[in-house]
Amino acid sequence: MAPSSFFLDNVYAIGKDHVKHITEESPMVPSSKKGEIRAEVDRLVLGHVERNGLGAIIARSPDFFGGTSKERSIGMKLVYDRLAKGKKAQGLCDAQKIHTMGYVPDLSKGTAMLGNSPGSYSGIWNLPTDPQQITGEGWIGLFAEVLGTDNRYTVLPQWLIKSLGLFMPIMRELAEMNYQYDRDYFFDSSKFNNHFDFGPTPPCRCRGTGHNTVQGDTIKLHGQRYNGTVKVDGGEIFYREAGEPRNPTPVLLHGFPTSSLMFKNLMVALCGKFQLGAPDYPGFGYSDFPPARDFEYSIDNIGSHTDRFALTPKLESLSMYLHDYGNYIGAGNCLGHPDKMASIIVQNGHNYEEGPGPVWVAAKG
Repeated sequence: MAPSSFFLDNVYAIGKDHVKHITEESPMVPSSKKGEIRAEVDRLVLGHVERNGLGAIIARSPDFFGGTSKERSIGMKLVYDRLAKGKKAQGLCDAQKIHTMGYVPDLSKGTAMLGNSPGSYSGIWNLPTDPQQITGEGWIGLFAEVLGTDNRYTVLPQWLIKSLGLFMPIMRELAEMNYQYDRDYFFDSSKFNNHFDFGPTPPCRCRGTGHNTVQGDTIKLHGQRYNGTVKVDGGEIFYREAGEPRNPTPVLLHGFPTSSLMFKNLMVALCGKFQLGAPDYPGFGYSDFPPARDFEYSIDNIGSHTDRFALTPKLESLSMYLHDYGNYIGAGNCLGHPDKMASIIVQNGHNYEEGPGPVWVAAKG
């Protein structure tokens, strides 16, 4: 069996006007330092395919959103983050130009499908993206609709990006990539879509951008794995979620080591059979940390916030997985809604009054 290689790539090797329609056949004529490096690697891989019979996939992705991309996507930082904070979104160069964005769950599925298809190890593939040609302004409008905010934005012109680059490294890097924003940038994945009979998720149906809001007593939960925040009593509660809504719903309440990060690998392992949610309590992990003068840091008060997070979906039943001091916080949720509790799982916790000991007396509320 011939050796094989899988290289997950971007489109930096495609320069200038060639980004107006990016296919697997687009010439590698880079116009940036990053692009030159990418082109060199691509040519090296393709050279081994041609000369040495290497079975290789170069899987290309455009800019992306959704899933776990919040910390790594410039679009999420300039559009989502700012709109979520009530600020104007920021476009780059020209918001009237087309700019393809890949939806991370679709890109992930495409990567897995290629990697598990032996006949695909034959060169470059563009990962699946929806074929709609949406402008920068259009993307801002979609994010604003999901977040329930006004579609307000400003545009950072090229000269300002270059000027900021003199003082900010990230803007200096962005300046050399302006050619992806000052003209149409259309990523064509029809080769993949047709070969695998795959229908990418239309942007209007994409959720899981990393933000949900409690409105009354309704919160929308979505199936793909991602991190998000939900507003409870004016503060943001960070949470991790995995699985499909049709499946049983355990809510995982952490103890020490003090955040939902402890459940990350468990959620990945169980997401095929369950829809799981794991919040960080107020003052813990990535959730807001309100000052003590404005927030009562007691088991009862933290429990009430957790109760709103766990029970707002109007689920008929759910399970509670309580770890360490998460048992004290979740006990009130269980006792307050016995009709909803399908099961209670306790790890390293106590369910009796004497269990916590004197150190917890002051925190009981």
